[in-house]
Amino acid sequence: MLPLATALACLYLMLNLSVATWLRFLVWLVVGLAVYFGYGRRNTKLRDDRDT
Repeated sequence: MLPLATALACLYLMLNLSVATWLRFLVWLVVGLAVYFGYGRRNTKLRDDRDT
């Protein structure tokens, strides 16, 4: 019961955020995903050595 109540409380708080906050979140999410996948692509151990 407690996990459901806390999830609903978080949803309520998220729904009351301003549009500017959501836009900042989306921008940082895109930047973070680009860094994450860029780093992973360059440093993967599964990559074939012939590609370098």
